[in-house]
Amino acid sequence: KATCTPSNISEEDAREYTQWLSRREYKEITFNNDVFTDVYYNVQINIEKIEVGTRIVGFQLTCTSDSSYAHSEIKTFNTVLDANTDVNFNYNSDMDYPYYPDVEIKCLSSGTLEIENKFEERITQIKNCVANEVIKMKDNTFISSSIQSHDADIMEDFNFHFLRLGSKYKDNRNTLRSNMNCEITIKYRIMKKVVVI
Repeated sequence: KATCTPSNISEEDAREYTQWLSRREYKEITFNNDVFTDVYYNVQINIEKIEVGTRIVGFQLTCTSDSSYAHSEIKTFNTVLDANTDVNFNYNSDMDYPYYPDVEIKCLSSGTLEIENKFEERITQIKNCVANEVIKMKDNTFISSSIQSHDADIMEDFNFHFLRLGSKYKDNRNTLRSNMNCEITIKYRIMKKVVVI
């Protein structure tokens, strides 16, 4: 015969746990075990007390994700794109629609920058770039320049084709090509079809 004695959680501790876990914004969560490695979710957590009589003995957590996919930790790909030379990059995602990474491009010469991802035959074009200018793209919502005068009117020089990555069944090679020399850093997550119950 086993005897179980529930532990008591004070009201003060319960409030602290609730403030810590229950937030309006989505927060990243992962599970520490051998089955799910490098698997993260963006979730909102709802916390409810479990009470026995007047004692708080535990909590029930309900996690609501912002996506039907999990994702990896942030990964980084750095390379130099020499003019008119292909650079291959494998994006091993479980989803078959475009992914918009965070991108930083340092122009090594002046002119109109064109970067093509041959996976989709899609060209990102930015006019009036200057040598040593750093252009940043976040997702498919934001672009900026390190040159103040260009940052003010970069939207007029941009074709609104944010650089994106693609992956299909047995085809995950993204081939990047630039018309001029530049350094590029791509920060991305691999999307994963993982169900946790």
